[in-house]
Amino acid sequence: MTISLNVKSSKLNEVYTFKIGGVKYYLHCYYNNRASGWQVVIYNSDNNPNKVTDPTPLADLGKMMPNAALTWRYVGEDSLFQGEIVCMDTVGIGIDPVTLGNFGDGKQYQLVYFTESEIEEFRLSEWTTYGIV
Repeated sequence: MTISLNVKSSKLNEVYTFKIGGVKYYLHCYYNNRASGWQVVIYNSDNNPNKVTDPTPLADLGKMMPNAALTWRYVGEDSLFQGEIVCMDTVGIGIDPVTLGNFGDGKQYQLVYFTESEIEEFRLSEWTTYGIV
């Protein structure tokens, strides 16, 4: 089941709570001026960055890129969900950089969670489109 993570880009440094597969996670989303981009870190329910002094992240996803799967290097690990968080272009162009003005709930780029089966279905349709399958 696809889940929109509803990040409010008006808040440049915010922690959001979301559930995937019945498990609560914290998503720390912030704008990094030096890197000129949005960055994302995921914590489990024991490491709420609002309450723990030095929380240990499950995944530091780095800078958001257009239509990029952010959690790809963590898929399959026991501590993280089985799916992908994608910085998805809702306009469909995918060539503009992710900026302060075009990222967040209701904007061009949004964070979306896709299940493993949804990702496989998409890959199969892409391979069929290009005659690979």
